[in-house]
Amino acid sequence: MKASIIYVVIAALFAFSHVDTQNSGELLKLDLTKMLKAKASKNTTDIFKLIDFVPLETKPECLTGIGRTVVTKDEIYLFSKDQQGILIFDRKGKFLRKIGKLGRGPGEFCVALPLDIRCWNNSVYVFDIGCFKVVEYSTDGKNASDIFLEGQPHIRECELLNDTCFLVAQTFPLHNKKAPYYELTSFDFSGKRIHQFSLEPSSKEYKTSQWPFIFWHFNNNLFYKSTYCDFVYKVLSPNKSEKVFELSPGKKRNIPDGRLTFGAAPGMIEIISINETSDYLLLSYFYGTDWRDAVYNKKTGEFYQIQTKYGETEKIETCSFLWPNTLLPNHSNVPGEFVAFLQPVHLAALDINKLNIKSATIKSKLLNLQSIINVEDNPVVVLMKEKS
Repeated sequence: MKASIIYVVIAALFAFSHVDTQNSGELLKLDLTKMLKAKASKNTTDIFKLIDFVPLETKPECLTGIGRTVVTKDEIYLFSKDQQGILIFDRKGKFLRKIGKLGRGPGEFCVALPLDIRCWNNSVYVFDIGCFKVVEYSTDGKNASDIFLEGQPHIRECELLNDTCFLVAQTFPLHNKKAPYYELTSFDFSGKRIHQFSLEPSSKEYKTSQWPFIFWHFNNNLFYKSTYCDFVYKVLSPNKSEKVFELSPGKKRNIPDGRLTFGAAPGMIEIISINETSDYLLLSYFYGTDWRDAVYNKKTGEFYQIQTKYGETEKIETCSFLWPNTLLPNHSNVPGEFVAFLQPVHLAALDINKLNIKSATIKSKLLNLQSIINVEDNPVVVLMKEKS
């Protein structure tokens, strides 16, 4: 499953009127090898005061193939690749309804890839990279309207920024003899172009790809990460960006052209969840032979492993409960809340009684989940509330 090809339709959350033009200082390098030798680790409950495991209700409408997860204070929104629509659950995992329809007509989207979704002011937005439009749905699914983007940009990534505009990333033809470069364009809610600037990364730091970047919004700044290396950039102004930190143990990955995979690549790091109100990034990284979980505090530079450890031998086995289901960071609108997935197939294989889990409550929840979970069907959403 982890070696499956992942199609990325991704987004950036940032209002250009709020771009931070201050230089962020020298490059911060997150060296996993040194961190692991230092054994900097914390129990999950040291970081999060509340952890809820939410098994999603199993129905024919609730299948796998889930892309990004967006959580509000009342509901959980998932895009299902299998069902080609948005599945909505309450925060206890009960299936409520499905909205959206595959097609090329009004209020429909035509792309068969996992689409990015975003919720804002009782509306749900789906970004259609095939029809050059954004589809706005009411949360009950009864109303839908199309917002066609001016100039029909070749959309690679698109997302609602805030109540002001959308941001679209488009690419120039890859067969161009020159190194391809990418443009970020913002549009207002009528689809009119507002602002545009180019990203021209060094050809030494990424390989030509249809999906070269992952964007996310963090502490009111726009960051982007190459999918073929672990450098993270911060946009400083409409025509300038700088490398601000490196997520890498020092060993470069060698991933063939045009292939996005969660293969066994030492040092591979994916961002599981972000929250605009927090200084933390929730990460999952590949080290040795397995995925492990960690949090990184950008404000203090602290890095902590938070994976569950078990065994008394010198070689400590690990298990990632927060396996990256998608290359897009999951998102919650609730301040200080992080979103991840507990993989049922991992849970079923664990001997939970032998796990070194300090919290009796979490251990009890895991045992209960293990007894009721259907490994083939039930994804489990993990909601984690940061300590204030």
